[in-house]
Amino acid sequence: MKTHFVDKKIKYDGSQLRSLFGFLDYKIQGDSIISWVGPCDIPMDKIVDGQDLLEGSTIYSEEMLHFIIEIFDAKLIQMVLWQRLFCELVKAEILNWSKNKINLIRSGDDLYLKLLDDSNIPVKNKDLKLNISIATVSPVSGLIHFGINVSSKNTPIQTTSINDLHEHVGTERSIKDWADEIMFNFCKEYESSFLATQKVKWVK
Repeated sequence: MKTHFVDKKIKYDGSQLRSLFGFLDYKIQGDSIISWVGPCDIPMDKIVDGQDLLEGSTIYSEEMLHFIIEIFDAKLIQMVLWQRLFCELVKAEILNWSKNKINLIRSGDDLYLKLLDDSNIPVKNKDLKLNISIATVSPVSGLIHFGINVSSKNTPIQTTSINDLHEHVGTERSIKDWADEIMFNFCKEYESSFLATQKVKWVK
């Protein structure tokens, strides 16, 4: 799996969730993760989640760290499982970086901030949503968008963000470092998963 961080701000509007996004826009061919920072504002005709459509949800953030994952010849259930693994890896990376000063709970493909008794996080900031995510398929590939709030200002629901986590922990990390480490960890799991399929015998 190939990775690429786009070093300019781009608004995510749902149009990036399409087959060959990495190849046609950035010449990254094959299974890939493309990441960048930018606002998020998804019009209703680009919303993929049926629940969001039924509820008329507004999906907006002033700034997010975005990931588009494309895996070829994948079924939807596989993409949902990859999506949840990716979410779990984001959670693990945050817990490791914060030395467990931050407690995140994963529910499906979403992460929520929970208050730890011995943390310095204000009570008002517990149970806040950190990310958005969706998995889908095209005729040729499976696709995931995963967006992590960099800013929690002016979001339509109560959220937390990377900036908030930096403030709570008292140290900062560049957004590119966040992106690179998360992509590296996912690629490692992806590659090792395929290697695991190449060392087993079939059973009669």
